[in-house]
Amino acid sequence: LNEVAWCAGQEKVVFINEKQQADGNYSIYGYYDIFIANYDGTGLKKLVENGINPVPSPDGKKIAFIPIRIEEDRLGISIINTDGSNRKDLVVREKIENTRRAYRNRTDYCCARWSPDSKKIAYIASSLSEEDKQGVTSLLVIDVVTGETKQLQSEIEGIPYFSWSPDGKEILLMMPGLQPGPQPSRPEYVIVNVKTHEGKRLDIEKISKSPIMMLILDEKRLLYYKDDALWAVNRDGSNNTKLAHVGKMHELPFPKLSFEILPNKNIRILIDESRGKGTTIGLYEYNLDAKLLKIKARTDDPNFYGYFSGDGAKILTAEWPSNAPKDLVVKDLKT
Repeated sequence: LNEVAWCAGQEKVVFINEKQQADGNYSIYGYYDIFIANYDGTGLKKLVENGINPVPSPDGKKIAFIPIRIEEDRLGISIINTDGSNRKDLVVREKIENTRRAYRNRTDYCCARWSPDSKKIAYIASSLSEEDKQGVTSLLVIDVVTGETKQLQSEIEGIPYFSWSPDGKEILLMMPGLQPGPQPSRPEYVIVNVKTHEGKRLDIEKISKSPIMMLILDEKRLLYYKDDALWAVNRDGSNNTKLAHVGKMHELPFPKLSFEILPNKNIRILIDESRGKGTTIGLYEYNLDAKLLKIKARTDDPNFYGYFSGDGAKILTAEWPSNAPKDLVVKDLKT
């Protein structure tokens, strides 16, 4: 269920499906197709054969994904319209004929994220060469119309979290910090200007003494979660303000974020309300102007995986029949 998403602006769901092999078994890796369907199950359509990590664009018109060319051991970044037309391979890993050499000289891709205007895609590339056994991880941005690619940051440690600013001009990069030692190192945060490629490291000590999840709120402020509350702070660490007490955040699996800034500037956050008993997840929105926190929806589905529809009226979940593949389910929270 990490490979499922709502298409913004449409009542459609995009997902991957593992293909059953001729012998009746399922492969460990590599044989997946990407499908799209209406939320009621109608209109099922295969978009991509051999692909993973589908990510709908904010305008709901396109899907970014990672194609898998199994026979050639090749990956990349591609896009396709939600109706299955106009597939475009934006990034293609170079084919190396020698299998042993290909394993030692390869680039893998992950974590595609659309810009708010649906015109660019930021992604992570991890390159490994015979000369550099440690490999190099980089953050890049590609223009989906022109194909122009820019490297924004290189020599990143680990696979980072990153998110676009609401205006699409910057990217906030959180590097997990993997330096050896008895104590885990503190994550590092860098704001990268997409146009100039300039990166500015944040002084986290001025903001918080504990690792935090953070987003760019606007041109001057950052938004972060700490101590069961939402906070806003200037980039220089001044004017650290508690916006609202929200409770325990419901954590989603990497690379998805448990809170986001919506196009209307409201802050959307998933809250774990179970208090150690069962599963109860609340979808909340905080209005910055009115300084008001409101509950949008709530579910106690034990198989909930974090996927509320845009209006909060439906969720994506799953059912596990015994000795059978999972069923992907849309549940209407009102009915």
